[in-house]
Amino acid sequence: MTARQVTEEEELSRPPVPVPGCPACTELAIRRDDARAWRDRSAETDADVLLRRHLRAAGVEDMHRQGHRADHGEAGL
Repeated sequence: MTARQVTEEEELSRPPVPVPGCPACTELAIRRDDARAWRDRSAETDADVLLRRHLRAAGVEDMHRQGHRADHGEAGL
């Protein structure tokens, strides 16, 4: 059985998940959580965009979707 391919639109509708152990991911996740706590949807969206850019620049986006841990430093932040 093959897994259904996730479309780009579906991927963008979900918040990105930070990679455990990555300082840049952690910082952006905290920024997003703070924005949520203050109900600042604009800042929350900004943090999501920055986290997605970071994951793409670090080359871990595909591994991240599959739930694998990656050591990717702070590229893209």
